[in-house]
Amino acid sequence: DTSGTKEMAQDVKSAMDYLGIKKTSVLGVSMGGMIAQHLAALCPERIDKLILTVTIPKSNEMLNENILRWLELSKRRDIKQLLIDTTERTYTGKQLEQYRKFYPLLSLYPKPKDFRRFQIMAYACMKHDSTSLLGQIQAKTLVIGAAQDQTLGVDGSKELTSSISNATCYIYENYGHGVYDESHDFQKRVLDFLK
Repeated sequence: DTSGTKEMAQDVKSAMDYLGIKKTSVLGVSMGGMIAQHLAALCPERIDKLILTVTIPKSNEMLNENILRWLELSKRRDIKQLLIDTTERTYTGKQLEQYRKFYPLLSLYPKPKDFRRFQIMAYACMKHDSTSLLGQIQAKTLVIGAAQDQTLGVDGSKELTSSISNATCYIYENYGHGVYDESHDFQKRVLDFLK
């Protein structure tokens, strides 16, 4: 499949057109942040505020290594190891300790009929590159990164901030890729920015 983050952003724009959404704020997390970058460049006049969380402007070595491993697990239909590996690279501290208690039960998790959707999304992340478009983003932007991110790292957050003209950045030092789930003040930070 040739679907990439740019094509997915065009799908979002089509949905906005269909729903009559003239202007909106957008929060994109991880791959959603990749799609949001393209959307904000595609129709800058329609994005009021933009929040890009634990995401990157271009796929990097860390993300590619993770995705290649996850694709291999998906091809083997090893849903248990796939869930364990993504959890280990997403969460930190007490949250991760809590999830680890459930690992023995993952063999009961129902396997999807096929992994095609997952594989389409994985390849789209590996192909992602919005670096040439970031200068077109006009929306006031908040970039949120996580210093312990083991999925795609934190450098992308800094690159996004320096490449988008109206961007500020906040880095959570003690959280990883699941910062949106783990941090007690993530939602408040987002709402304060949107107000």
